[in-house]
Amino acid sequence: MSEGKKYDGGKPRWSLVPEGVMEDTIKVLEFGAQKYAPDNWKHVPEATTRYYDAAMRHMDAWWQGETKDGETGQSHLAHAMCCLMFLQWLENNPEKNPPNLQKQLQEKLEAFRTAVRPVSPPGSWVEIGKEFP
Repeated sequence: MSEGKKYDGGKPRWSLVPEGVMEDTIKVLEFGAQKYAPDNWKHVPEATTRYYDAAMRHMDAWWQGETKDGETGQSHLAHAMCCLMFLQWLENNPEKNPPNLQKQLQEKLEAFRTAVRPVSPPGSWVEIGKEFP
């Protein structure tokens, strides 16, 4: 029997990731999924700033000698890795969660309020030039 073939050149080499670090990071992700909801982090307002701040808090705690997070008991470095993964995802997918999403929604709401005003009878609305039942 000849030796088998596997065409995997140019594909990510997961074997380069140090053993054990991903498991700790996944434990942090699981804790977050139970506490909030799976993928809740994708819907956090001002996520870029908030996850940068969180990553830096975990890094600072680790730098000062605190190895485990007080709430989860997991490594501060695993928490920081989660935050950094979130930031990388946000950077790679800006259309799915722009940094100013909340501001954009607020601006749209204000534009709607400006364009639409209540009229008699109550419950009907008129947009400038158009009626809505």
